[in-house]
Order: sequence, then C-alpha cells, then structure tokens
Amino acid sequence: MYSVLLVDDELLSRTHLKLLVKWEEHGYTLAGEASNGREALQFLEEGAVDIVISDIRMPEMDGVALSSEKNRRYPDIPIIMLSNYDEFELVRGALRNGAVDYLLKHRLNASMLLETLDRAKAQVIEARSKLREPGQIRPRADQLHALREKFVIQLLSGYVKSEEAEEHLRLLQMRLDTKHVQPVVMEIDGFQEIVASRGLKEESILQFAITNIVEEILQEYDKGIISHLGNGKFILLLSFTNTKSKAFIDQFIQGIIDRSSVCLKKFVKVSASFAIGKPCVSILEVGKSYEQAVEALREKFYLGKSSVVRGGAAKFNTSPMLSLDPNDELRLIASVKSLNRDDVSEILERIFSQIKGNMASPVRAKMVFSELISTINRLCKEYHLDMAELYDQGEVPHEVLARLETLNEIKAWICTVFDRLLTMLACKKNENLSISIQQAVHYINHHYCEDISLSDVASAIAISNNYLSSQFKEEMGISLTEFISDLRVNKAKLLLAEGKMDLKQVSQQCGFNSYTYFLQVFKKKTGMTPKEFLRHDA
Repeated sequence: MYSVLLVDDELLSRTHLKLLVKWEEHGYTLAGEASNGREALQFLEEGAVDIVISDIRMPEMDGVALSSEKNRRYPDIPIIMLSNYDEFELVRGALRNGAVDYLLKHRLNASMLLETLDRAKAQVIEARSKLREPGQIRPRADQLHALREKFVIQLLSGYVKSEEAEEHLRLLQMRLDTKHVQPVVMEIDGFQEIVASRGLKEESILQFAITNIVEEILQEYDKGIISHLGNGKFILLLSFTNTKSKAFIDQFIQGIIDRSSVCLKKFVKVSASFAIGKPCVSILEVGKSYEQAVEALREKFYLGKSSVVRGGAAKFNTSPMLSLDPNDELRLIASVKSLNRDDVSEILERIFSQIKGNMASPVRAKMVFSELISTINRLCKEYHLDMAELYDQGEVPHEVLARLETLNEIKAWICTVFDRLLTMLACKKNENLSISIQQAVHYINHHYCEDISLSDVASAIAISNNYLSSQFKEEMGISLTEFISDLRVNKAKLLLAEGKMDLKQVSQQCGFNSYTYFLQVFKKKTGMTPKEFLRHDA
C-alpha cells in the first residue's frame, strides 16, 4: 500500500477526492488530510506519506510554496497538483518544483486520477531502489536510527534471513560485514535507580548521549556499530573479516571497552559492565551469542559493577533453594536484642561470605535477603519501632532489593539497616534514657551526613555542650563523637559499595569536613583504608 496525503482548504474538494476512487483496491491508502501547506509539512515530518495530492490555491501556504518546500526537504516524495484555475504561471511554478502532473478539478475523473497516481507510484518505486531502507522514503536521521535499532532487534531475534542481512546493512548504511561478527553486550550499572531518579525524559537524553559516545569511539574502527536494546542494555557488533588473530581481536575489544568505560564515567557519570559474546562466523548467529552474553552478565552480581565477562552460561550453583540458616537467624536476633554490634556485624559477614562462596543465582540469594528483612521487621513490631524511621526516605525494602544489582550493594544496605535498628532499639530499651538524649539521637540520625559537631547538636536541643557530652556517654555507653563517626562510616561503606562516587565525594556526602580525617576515621573503625575495603569487599 502506498500512502497518500490530501491537501486542500475546501472540505468538499477533499471529500470528493476520497470518494472518487476505491483507494485500497488499487493499492493506495489515505495517510491523512491537511487544509494548507503548513499542515501538510507537519504530516511529512512524521514520515508516513508516500505521495501528496495538493490544491494550488490555499491560505497560509499555497500549493506552489508547499511543492517548493517539499522539494527542498523531501525530494523523493512526488506531488500531484490540483486547481480550479487554468493559470499558466501557477502551473509552471508547480511543475518546476517537481510536480508529477497538474490536474484541473472540473475535468478530474477516476481513471485520470489513478493514471496519475500510478506515475507517482513509479517514481516512488524508482526512488526506493536507491534508498537506505525498503518501504521508507528518504528517512531522516532519527528515522534511520530507529530503523537500525529495529533491524538489530530482528537480527537478535532470528527474524532476518540470510539473503536479507547484507541488503539491510547496505540500505541502512551500517558499517558491518556479514561474516566473523563479534557481539559485545553493554549494560549501564544501576540503570533502574537512574531512571527512578532522573525520569523518562532524562533517560532518553542519557540513552542518546551513551550511543553517541560509543559511536564516536567506533568511528575509528571501520566495521562496528552500537544499538540500544532497552532497559539500560546496548549491543556492540564488530566484524573482523580480515583478522584471524584471536589475541589481536581480544586486545582490540578490550581497548574499546576500556575507552567506553572511561568516556561514560567522564561525560555522563555512569559506569557500565560488559559481556563479550562468542565470535560468530555468520551474522545470523549473533542472536544465540547475545543470549549467552546476557546470561554471563548476571555474574555482575558477584563481580560488582564495571565488570567484564565472557559469553557462556553463568557459573551459578544450581543446588536446592538457598535459605537463611536457622542457627544464624537465632544468633542474629539474640545479638540484636542484646545490642551487641560486634556480634551482629560478625554474623552478617558470615552470612554474606557463605552466599558468595555458594555462588547461588541472584534470585536464590535474594531469598536470604528477604528473610533478613523479615527478621528486621519482626523485631520492629516486637519493640514497636517506627519502620518509617528505620528505612531511609520512606524506601520500601523489597523495592530496594530489586533495584540493587550487586552483592556488595545489598550487603552494605542491609548492614546499614541493622545498624540503624540497633540504634533505635538502644533508645527504646533504655527506660532511663532522658528526653534530651532521645532528642539528640533523633537529631543525629537525621543530620549526621552534614558537617555537625557536639555544639550543633547541643544547640539544636537547647542544652550545654558539657552536659550533652557527659550525659550522652553515660546513657548511650559511647561518646557522641564516636556515635556520629559510626553512622558516617557505615554510610561510607554503603556509598563505596554502590561505586557511584570517588573517595572525596564519599567523604563529603558522609559529613566529613576533611578528606584526611575521613581516611583516619575509616581506618580506625574498619581496620583498613577505603581502597583496601573495596578490594576486600570485591
């Protein structure tokens, strides 16, 4: 079917044209109607028109101006001109701008219209033989980009036949051969969190920026493309027709990955993980290689963000469903109730070490995390603690678990929640805790990420520095400064595990007014530097 746009300011004229022939029986369909040239150009912008039939005399923009502008923007779309007038100058102007023919309305009949439409269709067919994509007339850059993405998805889904692949690559101007193709899957780390924080508009801008950055890198290589697949995933397809050296190919791919990673962090502040698929002799094999690469990318759960893996089945343990050891759960509950922070930390460390050693699939591992959350919630109910205060910024635990992508992120988050639980429980259990100290703890829990000191807390609750210092230590069993430092270091662990900030940014976000002081406090509390902590956690 060839789509036709009717352009006439007179409704009766447009209705007459619509009823003059049985459009679909002759291979045509009506794309729409416009009452002047400006409206017609808006239709053409949408790219769904093959042929235009337009009146010459119209308000705002007449047919001659429309044909001139159409000829400039869309020279491959033929236009047929209509008029009630036998005016030579108008006819000559329209024909000079590429009109297929000039028809007088009062002489127009079905056979004349169909004959002219068929001549216009012949022009369309001739133009399509030179086009970049079958079925499209001179696609704009954004249309061409969308068509390329559609082709890649069809290719990965196995819907492209051998004889079609090379022709599509040529028509879509994709710099890729059909032999010896290497797929590489790129996944933006923390994509769901990015979407949640930035919104759909920012997501679209980010996707565009990422594609452009990697395209710039691939421009230096003669045979390579990138295509967006959705949900934070992209695929790079590289052909190595003239290169047989595996060492060279591996080194080349690693170079592209390294450069892409650096540029993404520098220009759009995101990190990415990569899975290198198995090389394909034919481009038609990339679908299977892609699926294997996506499966291998699940290992990011244990490897952490910015990881690089090779295609193949993920090396997860397929043993029976993983669950929280009942003895560990009992000891954990007992340690929380006795406010023994060291024991709680030790038990959680053991649980996460067992998960990592077991190499259970992320789905199975998250069953244990759900059990830990259930344990926390049961303790909250038992001691009538406010869950809204326990979970930061009204977050929903199971939504957080679904959003976090790596074991290190989940570990840091759960440890932070347990630490907050211990603090709240300490306040709740101590019946002799004064109103002033309750207020102090509440203020610190909400402001410890700021540059606060003993005097700031004292001023906020309207008591003297000396009284707050001595009273806090007496009732809480820890100095106020140490209490703030513990909260900040736990927050730092969480941010380090997320991997979104450098060390100085983490220091600032956790309320440390000096980077050097942050390093000193962190090592004192954890026994290692932040960099050592990252290596140990990995």
